[in-house]
Amino acid sequence: MAPPAPASPSSTSGAPRATRGSGSGWRCAPTAWSPRPTGAAGIGCLLLAAGTACDRGTWTEAAVEAGEALSAAALVDGDAAWWPRWSGQTLPLVHWCNGSAGVGAFLIRLWQATGTPRYRDLAEMAAVAVHRSRLGQPASHCHGLAGHGELLLDLAAATGEHRYHVLAEDVAVALMLQSSVRDGRLVLPVNARGEVAAGYGVGMAGVLGFLLRLRDGGPRWWLEEPSAPAPRAATVAATVAANSERR
Repeated sequence: MAPPAPASPSSTSGAPRATRGSGSGWRCAPTAWSPRPTGAAGIGCLLLAAGTACDRGTWTEAAVEAGEALSAAALVDGDAAWWPRWSGQTLPLVHWCNGSAGVGAFLIRLWQATGTPRYRDLAEMAAVAVHRSRLGQPASHCHGLAGHGELLLDLAAATGEHRYHVLAEDVAVALMLQSSVRDGRLVLPVNARGEVAAGYGVGMAGVLGFLLRLRDGGPRWWLEEPSAPAPRAATVAATVAANSERR
């Protein structure tokens, strides 16, 4: 499946412009395109943080449109939600790089910024999906348990519900079951082959980041945490939702 062509850049302000297709076909201009829900989630997360910090309504609106596209693309089964790699696919994915852990991390932040209940609902359903899939997953942040656990800690922080911290502890137990001692040091494999690496995305640094946050609290590494609801973003959310109903 060929990726959609990127939209042309803005000729006036230089701000990114979003075009919204169906499902996960949302993409962001000028240079980034995103046929994958997790791509839309990452770009949307940046636009939400930048729009809030710089008071740019067009950036915030683009983030909300990403949230709307991801809401439409969700694969819901009971109280759990997954996302496919491409629009129209039905293979449920659960990781930070592809699936529930990454999409949920964006949607819970979008809920914090807009107050739109649907985003929180889907983020909580993503949390159910990552918790249920904790056994047999690799340890890494990118496509494994550390990334899953970070979503659960995000929800604990955003909602104030301690049960998400308890679920994150379950993930940590599943993670530690994979540990071993090599040359007198505790290590965790980052893939099914038992390999050990030091990096953040697919190595021990990302795993330790999750475990330290689980133990000590604090914000998530590398991601902006909205400190208060943004009234302007809530207005934008209502406008985008109304426009979507008319389409």
